[in-house]
Amino acid sequence: MERTARELAHRELTELASLPEKSPDPIIEVSSNGHVTFCNAAARRSFPGLIVKSASHTLINHIVPVLDL
Repeated sequence: MERTARELAHRELTELASLPEKSPDPIIEVSSNGHVTFCNAAARRSFPGLIVKSASHTLINHIVPVLDL
């Protein structure tokens, strides 16, 4: 029975962890130095070049100064 409970918990955690990627809204995680550490499919569609340009992307240039507050 314990194994089944563990498997269920694992499946639930996996489902929760996948929510950011499944979100229809852009979700972006940025490190303190401005590098994109995560962006979901909606963010990649909304902000082309985000991963390649990372810290030099216009969007990130607007976010990083706010992070320094």
